[in-house]
Amino acid sequence: MRSQDSAGNTATDNNSGNYYSFTTLKDTTPPIITEVSVSTVSDTKATIVWKTNELSTSQVIYGTTASYGSQTEEDTTLTYQHSVTLTGLTKKTTYHFKVISKDSTGNSTSSADYTFTTTDEPGIVERIGGGILVIEEIPEGYKSEKEWCEEMGFVFSGGRCKIEEVTSAKGVEKILTELTENPYLENVSEDTFFSAVSEMARKVVKSPLIAGEYPKVTVGTDFAKISWTTDKKSNSLVAIAEEKDYNPQKEEPYTMIIGNPDELVTYHEVLIENLESNTLYHFQVRSKPLIGPVAKSEDRTFLTMSLKLEISDISVKTRKENETEILFKTSLPAKTKIKYRDVKTNIEKEVEDISFLKDHKITLSELSANTEYSLQIFAQDEKGNEAFSPKISFSTGRDERAPKIFNVKTASAISPRGTSIQTIISWETDEFSSTRVYYVEGIKWQENLVKKTPLDKDLTLRHIVVLPRLKPGRVYLFRVESIDSSENVAFSKNYSLYTPQKRKTIIQIMIRQFEKTFG
Repeated sequence: MRSQDSAGNTATDNNSGNYYSFTTLKDTTPPIITEVSVSTVSDTKATIVWKTNELSTSQVIYGTTASYGSQTEEDTTLTYQHSVTLTGLTKKTTYHFKVISKDSTGNSTSSADYTFTTTDEPGIVERIGGGILVIEEIPEGYKSEKEWCEEMGFVFSGGRCKIEEVTSAKGVEKILTELTENPYLENVSEDTFFSAVSEMARKVVKSPLIAGEYPKVTVGTDFAKISWTTDKKSNSLVAIAEEKDYNPQKEEPYTMIIGNPDELVTYHEVLIENLESNTLYHFQVRSKPLIGPVAKSEDRTFLTMSLKLEISDISVKTRKENETEILFKTSLPAKTKIKYRDVKTNIEKEVEDISFLKDHKITLSELSANTEYSLQIFAQDEKGNEAFSPKISFSTGRDERAPKIFNVKTASAISPRGTSIQTIISWETDEFSSTRVYYVEGIKWQENLVKKTPLDKDLTLRHIVVLPRLKPGRVYLFRVESIDSSENVAFSKNYSLYTPQKRKTIIQIMIRQFEKTFG
């Protein structure tokens, strides 16, 4: 956690390197399964598809009776649109099945019972809902898929039989003839049959449909995550360009295409990294299915977040009696200037570095020996944004004065189970220094029983330490320690602490303590 007051003074706390944690409310609602169907079935295989209202896993249990007996391995990929292929089936056999989906928090749900019947002819797949038959295994009498493809009137190109490039009426006639001989179509009227074939044919060769409110964009200072869904499996690509480079008059208006060209999915997500902060980008999502043209969204834009210029990690190193080195960092490349003043004479000088850097080292020379100075750092990034540090004191020669510790405060809260206490100890110092707490259980300070927190070497004026796992209803003694840049050590007096038994939440205590500490 980090807080900054109106003067630019900052204080940070990372729980002595252990950081803090919080727990979100548990999701107890299982996914809702809809649109369960068998998309394709052959003599030994069947593909089951369905949809869920939230991202969840995919699994099918199946068998020749409603007792099932077999199941697929759970596909842990979280998706809205699910597809599972069953293999090793027996031809001309009726199977029962139901689908199962589980969300990211473990809530599971299953569908009702469904059935399908495998075909009798090897190598031919029946595409349910469309009525077309496509090659899966080379039928008997053909030497290759290419031979079958050309005989059927399709175009064999790039190692695949491309259905969208049908050029022969002979091929279409042969498919329709074989379809009419399929026993599963005996009770289907001619009008219904040809309507289904026509609808399926258009669907096979059309581009995917980019559905719903998609694409959705999540942006940071240097990245964007773009997600969308399609109605059939296709790859995931994003074309992108900065506003200054985007040209809609060109055949390709964008400067980069990023994504996963080889995957075939219905839920798409592309992470674009190394972007410029506070910059407007144009983008277009693109999805190409295995068969059919590419789908393209309209041109959209997003603006990356602005990265604030900040000065941090300031340290002062005295190299000689008349020379001091100032080291610090900026969050963005910036040119910097240091103004420093002799506290006694009030004479002020400044040193400037016009190089745009993130790691800075500036040497102050010709200082007076054994003299106290104050300094302030100013920074300006390439876009003109400015930042400045709080005023810092330092002395030439040996600083032999230890930091002054004051305003020591405590606050405690019991854990949710009531078995341990977390206590926040805070204090202030009059110069930048480190942070550590020593503590012991009981009313007597015994050196052999003393425990201590890890030394936080970040130099700060405001200090916070969290003591975890104290016992409820006990007395503890503690003292705080701060060490300045010249290694002068300061200890507070011993303080007593009585841990509570009344239940409070650590969040409530932390908020109250921060309000007291920072106003």
